[in-house]
Amino acid sequence: MSYLNFFCQYHKVLFFGVLLTFFSSFGQTFLISVFVPHILKEFSLNSGQFGTIYSLATLCSAALLPFFGRLLDKSRISTFTFCIGLTLLLSCWLMALSPGVAFLFAALLGLRISGQGLMGLTASTAMARLFTKFRGRALSISATGYPLGEGILPLVTVLILHSYGLRITWLIAGFFIALIFLPLSIFLIRDTGTPAEETTKTEEEWSPKHLLGDVRFYLILPGIMAIPFLLTGIFLYQTSLADFKGYTPGLMASGFTAYALMRMLSSIAVGPWIDRLGGIRLFPFSVIPLFMGLIVLWTQSGIWCIYLFFILAGASQGVSGIIATTVWAEIYGVNVLGQVKSLSAMVVVFSTALSPALFGWMIASNFSFSWILPGAAAFCILAFVSGLAMRRIPRT
Repeated sequence: MSYLNFFCQYHKVLFFGVLLTFFSSFGQTFLISVFVPHILKEFSLNSGQFGTIYSLATLCSAALLPFFGRLLDKSRISTFTFCIGLTLLLSCWLMALSPGVAFLFAALLGLRISGQGLMGLTASTAMARLFTKFRGRALSISATGYPLGEGILPLVTVLILHSYGLRITWLIAGFFIALIFLPLSIFLIRDTGTPAEETTKTEEEWSPKHLLGDVRFYLILPGIMAIPFLLTGIFLYQTSLADFKGYTPGLMASGFTAYALMRMLSSIAVGPWIDRLGGIRLFPFSVIPLFMGLIVLWTQSGIWCIYLFFILAGASQGVSGIIATTVWAEIYGVNVLGQVKSLSAMVVVFSTALSPALFGWMIASNFSFSWILPGAAAFCILAFVSGLAMRRIPRT
């Protein structure tokens, strides 16, 4: 079935997934970072103080994900979606009305858990639950909301911020969620109910205790950690990388356009391959494009290298999350998918919180990118080998 026919047949559910991933932007770092200068001024904070508050909110959000993932597995998708949409709305308004730092922390925690954490988790879990034969295509289409949000919302936010300021902008964001997201999400998903079961074991068998005792879970983790961990560090210290390679900041910024475009294209392209071959067979290869980009950036010089790196990094980022969701569903079934994905997401968030500290320490200790890049490539090899080992363990 072509993408066009597939979308026409299941357009309501697929648009629901795109809606969730798009609105997850309100809790993502790329959008919140637009507000940072205004937040520092409004609350009389310096960068270090805000960074600490933001990191704590992110880590607390990650720690709460397994609880909400288990709740998602037991809930109707429509009810759960309404609750996280309402939480996101109230968090936006709390940002607008916060009288002090404590309320700022609470607002950031709400944005991170409902936006960055649960919107994407609910979208991918819903697509995996509701589709079996065309699960890859469904996940690919729903994931297009991420680059759409990255391309549209920062520009719109900057324009509103410039005209109305910090607090009014967050109020407008809340009204946008109330008027667009909440009614649309209810309309698009209300008839799906609780999907039919499709599991390899029952929920009782795949309790957290059993899951943490399964060797496959640990063999999958390097593959899902490698890309966000490495790209977080590299993107955060892109200025140091530019100095090392002799690139200008403008050149680095232009590379992100190629990254975003390739992320969208690869996320769409991988869907039919997942439906044909399965996520388990494809999983080890999701890190290969990033590995190739790191090797090129390490061994070659010239402007073309940075563009090729961003293109290859975007390809890995575009396919990795979609393939990983399919792997979790194929191994553990969909009845506990929210719990499994939330537990893995917690690990990924903790790793991305560690990444800036590790990269920063290495740079401060005079470990230049001539050491960092091959080390990052070695991590990709570890993830690849670990993924191959996972494939050799029989499914139960």
